Amino acid sequence: MAIKILNSTIIDDSRNVVSAGIVTANFFSGSGSNLTGIVTYITAGTNITIGSSTGNVTISASGGGGGGSGKFDTSIDNVIYFTPTGTLDRVGVGTTTSQLTTLPSTAGTEYLVHSIHVTNISNGDAEITAAFDIDSRKVLSPYSSGGGAGIHTCMVSSASTITVGMGVTGTNVDFNTLVTDRSGNMIVLSKPLVGTPSGTLTFTPVSDVVYRLPVPVGSAVELLKQPFVLNASDSIRVQATGVGTGGQAATTATASSGAAVLTVASATNIAAGQLVGGTGIATNTYVGVGYTPASTSVPITRATTAALSSTQVTFTDFIVPQDGALHTTIVYQATTDTAYLNGTSAGVGVGTTATVYYGTGNTFPSVIQSIRVANLTDIGDYPVWVGIGNSDTVFNWLAYNMIIPKNSSIELCEAPKRLGIGQSIFAYSDTINSIEIQIAGKQKTT
Repeated sequence: MAIKILNSTIIDDSRNVVSAGIVTANFFSGSGSNLTGIVTYITAGTNITIGSSTGNVTISASGGGGGGSGKFDTSIDNVIYFTPTGTLDRVGVGTTTSQLTTLPSTAGTEYLVHSIHVTNISNGDAEITAAFDIDSRKVLSPYSSGGGAGIHTCMVSSASTITVGMGVTGTNVDFNTLVTDRSGNMIVLSKPLVGTPSGTLTFTPVSDVVYRLPVPVGSAVELLKQPFVLNASDSIRVQATGVGTGGQAATTATASSGAAVLTVASATNIAAGQLVGGTGIATNTYVGVGYTPASTSVPITRATTAALSSTQVTFTDFIVPQDGALHTTIVYQATTDTAYLNGTSAGVGVGTTATVYYGTGNTFPSVIQSIRVANLTDIGDYPVWVGIGNSDTVFNWLAYNMIIPKNSSIELCEAPKRLGIGQSIFAYSDTINSIEIQIAGKQKTT
């Protein structure tokens, strides 16, 4: 068997085009190049003859942006090491409230993140939260009114482009705060405000990779099966916390002013020790240790500051910081090739009509390296539909009524997918604000 390389494309004797780059074989010798060994990189114009009829041959790509598919990618050229804290750390070049390390910032640079590897080096179990902050799509809106210490809501001047799941930063906004709901210009926050906001608030799309994923003692986990594309100003959000139930609930409650017990409409996912928030709830109020699971009568550690009448309240796990518990390694490469793209990082719309989240346009096809769907909630398991289509018609489903467990994400691309010219990736869910989609691809411009 002979293999001929022409113009950096490997062609075998059957005229099949094979990916260019590295040849791996049990035994082989080179014609004119005296090639021997197990792994040899071959260049254009070289003939290679397999020296044994039983030799196994594997040919692997040498170009950039592969990752996650069992191929050596020798163009990977950067790695960073850090230990996340329990508050909030960000890795990147964007404006941050807390930052561990900075990626090199060069005009026109994009980053292909190939690996996020997390190892537990402590004596106890811990959890890792990781997400991509898409700073290139952040929204700025001046604070208008409302808010205050312990309050979960405030008004901004304009909220038309603010969506559920965005990260919120600004004066008197607590670390790791997200938008959980929006009504007109009123924003509902996942965590109570530290005080009354002022100036301009920043709302940043957050693409969940994992949320409070347990990393037991003596274990390690790889968070990425396929690489993801970050723009020059984007960041990676990381947090190390103690193991908890992952429960978070939002419901309505009734109580008189100064009461020590709430009567709630729904007790799903409420547990002792959770942080309680909402109008009429004092700062640093928790569910009492005497709470009976599934009971609608909820004792609280601090008396209400006002009467509640079917008032919205939240119950959130108290997150214990685990500073120093986890070692994190991020492997990436910087590129100025603008053909690398990330799809819209946003909550999947609800309905039976799928919405486009990544399209090739009418000029170039694309190769899709990653399609990740994440459950944004820690309340329940929800389904998602993801397909490839043309215009507004889906003609092939990649996921159909696939259940995504709470606090988890699933990589749909075990192998790359190709989108032809004019084709798109569509998705929809049946539950609002529950499922998010992340897409990383590259246009085939040549």
